[in-house]
Amino acid sequence: MMRIPRGPWPSASLAALLVYWCALALGTHLPGDALPPTPYSDKSLHFYAFGGLAFLLAWTWRTRRAWLPGGPLFAVLVATTYAALDEYTQTFTPGRYGDVVDWYYDAAGAIAGTAAFWALDLLAQRLTRDALNETQ
Repeated sequence: MMRIPRGPWPSASLAALLVYWCALALGTHLPGDALPPTPYSDKSLHFYAFGGLAFLLAWTWRTRRAWLPGGPLFAVLVATTYAALDEYTQTFTPGRYGDVVDWYYDAAGAIAGTAAFWALDLLAQRLTRDALNETQ
């Protein structure tokens, strides 16, 4: 079987995903008194944190399993399932609590992050296709 060269992207996407996910897991389980006060609602933090996770999940899927459909659904399901688990396990951390409303923002972020990745991916494909057509 011939192997198709894919460049550094599969390894880079997986490394970025693993580092980000570990940082997210650690950050969301710090004791409540170890967290700095925020001048705004923490809901935006939930939105962006899980948007980033879903973006990286979608990127990893695209670079490693591009031939297999279902990448956006995979990214959203994994991110929202992890978000629910994360909210639950926070109840065991001193000064932290799980909140369904936080999960709603996590899920909204996961959907937005996945949509952002796929929009950028489609744009990159179109630009690449147009550049190839111009050279022919």
